[in-house]
Amino acid sequence: MIGPIGETFRMGVRLVRRHSYIHHMSRQGIIRRYAILLDVLSSRAYPCLSDFRRRYESVGFQLSDRSLKRDIEQLRDEFGVEIVYHRSRGGYAIDADLSLDVDAFLRVLELGVTTDLLVQSLSEGRETLRYVDVEVSSDMRGIDHLSVLLQAIREKQVVRFEYGFFGEREPEAYTLHPYLLKEFQRRWYVVGLAEGRQGFRTFGLDRIHDLQRTDRSFVRDAALDPKSSFRHVYGLNYAGSPVPIRISCTRTEASYLDALPIHASQVRLGESDTHVEFGFHLVPNHEFRQRLLMMTGAMTILEPASLRDSYVEQLRSGLGRHGLA
Repeated sequence: MIGPIGETFRMGVRLVRRHSYIHHMSRQGIIRRYAILLDVLSSRAYPCLSDFRRRYESVGFQLSDRSLKRDIEQLRDEFGVEIVYHRSRGGYAIDADLSLDVDAFLRVLELGVTTDLLVQSLSEGRETLRYVDVEVSSDMRGIDHLSVLLQAIREKQVVRFEYGFFGEREPEAYTLHPYLLKEFQRRWYVVGLAEGRQGFRTFGLDRIHDLQRTDRSFVRDAALDPKSSFRHVYGLNYAGSPVPIRISCTRTEASYLDALPIHASQVRLGESDTHVEFGFHLVPNHEFRQRLLMMTGAMTILEPASLRDSYVEQLRSGLGRHGLA
């Protein structure tokens, strides 16, 4: 078992595009089967083949034991999700130590299958859009860079681009050794080592222009793992060390945090009739402080004192801008 997989997704994803509608629908069916299989693994201890089969049948899939085993093998071979059979328990489980980043795979699965199900509904009736209200924003800008950058990362290929900054700063040219693609708040970023600069840098795909793959390759430093740098942060700024953080909030606010945790380190520490205490192990960066400000009026920072003090100073600054301090 690997944590709350069932809370991470309930549907799935279109992982590759097909030129044929028939091929696409076939692939969609396979991905939805993967999602169901992983959901069963998250909700039952050591499920057996009959447990998987009953769940498939409940949503209209008729699969033989041979097909089920083939799905398990493909999850391992194609996506690095190690599902092993425990003879002593008579069932299957995910080996988190041998698997690749399962949470990342589940997130991609969730994104794609959600889209597929909506597209399928649209194909059944154009009026479906009357009943769907989606958030419209500019976060799709730069999304076409994803495939180019991912291929460059896999092939250890140097890329060049122009990068536009917020504010009045002029765009700059960068030559980058790309290491990682990262998503945060529905926006995508590339993390890598920029030639002539020190340390990892993070670039928003929406501000990248004239992206080009070069004919140069780079040697990836196995000792450098940018993904581990983000493990203890909410957002993109990982400068600093993670510290224990405790907050107290109203029970209503706690319900929102339970439904959508801020970070994987979030835990409930205790509760009373009126309040719930949560703990985190994070770098108290700008993005996390901004997230706490969203709970102003329903939340109190208990520790560390430095975070509480900077939070209070932000509140005073905001009041001052409104002539209230």
